Order: sequence, then C-alpha cells, then structure tokens
Amino acid sequence: MKSLSQILIVALCSAWIPALSAAPKVGGGPVSNPLTNDELVARQKVVNDAVEERKAQLKPGDTVKLKREKREKRGDIVSRSTVLTYGKNWTIVPKGAVLYAPSYLTNRVDGDKAKRFVAWPEFYKNNRGWIHLQNVKMRQARGKEEFPEGAVDSYPKIGRVVVAVCHGGPISVIIKTDEEEGEGGEVAGDSATAQVRQ
Repeated sequence: MKSLSQILIVALCSAWIPALSAAPKVGGGPVSNPLTNDELVARQKVVNDAVEERKAQLKPGDTVKLKREKREKRGDIVSRSTVLTYGKNWTIVPKGAVLYAPSYLTNRVDGDKAKRFVAWPEFYKNNRGWIHLQNVKMRQARGKEEFPEGAVDSYPKIGRVVVAVCHGGPISVIIKTDEEEGEGGEVAGDSATAQVRQ
C-alpha cells in the first residue's frame, strides 16, 4: 500500500514542477533607472525655490483668500421633505411625493412631528389603511411621461393620501401644467410652487 501512495505522490509532484517553471513571471518589463541622490536634490530645490518665491510676494499680515465654490444652502433634510404623521409616529418623504390628500387627511400631511421618527417602510406598514402607493416610472417622475388619465382621476375616489413610489421608495414627481409644457413643470407638493391637491 505504501508503494502505491509513494508512486502517486511522485507522479503528482513531477506533473506540478514543469507547470510551475512555465508560469509567467510577474513584472517582466524593463526596469527604469532609479533617480540618483543628486537628481532628487535638484528636483526638490526647484520646488523649494518656487515656494520661497511665493512667500517673498506675501507681506506680513497678508491673508490668502482661497477660492471656494458657493453652494446653495439647502437646509436640513426635514425642511426639504414632506412630513407624514399619525399617532405617536412620523416619517418623511421627498417634497413632491404626496400626489393627493383628501381634505379630512390633510392634518396628517405636513403636520406637527410626533414623538417618534420611524423609517418609511415601517411607517407605511403600520399605516396602510390611509396611504395609497402610486407606482411611477422614472420617466413619469421626471415629467417626461404623463400618468395614465384614469389613475389621476381615481385619487378622489380612493379617499386616501396618495404617495408616489419607485421601486418601493417614495420619489418626487414633476407635474407638468399646460403653460409649462416646454419648461419642465413643477414638483408636486412643493410649497413654493404647488399645493397638495385636495
């Protein structure tokens, strides 16, 4: 039995040795000549001279003004969102995600924040009775494709708050009006441009 196992070991090793020697070598390209100490010192001198020249242009007490991009102040995430509340819980959805709210449910849209913030999935799971999800495509959310006429007309008949969702998450929707067909439209629910439909 020993002789059979010894033969197998020798056969396996003899097959691996030529395969290992034929393996490609890593980094087989030509090696460039490294910089000498004198070349490094010369390069550093050029950089140091440029820095010293810049320092000489500045006088004591001068301040250097750095150019910074001016960003539009966007506020915090809650101020850029629509707050939905019910009971002790509240959540946020993007402005423009609430497409319709019946008059008797408007107190739950942009109302006062309750005690506890919960994420959208949990809030919707606990409040399915008064929230209806309208699945939208990205083209519809961007205002490039219109909603089916029957869907928009059915909102008052549903009698619930309608929230636009794409792949399960709330999304802002741009609603085109007749005079804005070529301009891009407005975000639904944006307090500056549109009111929540009642």
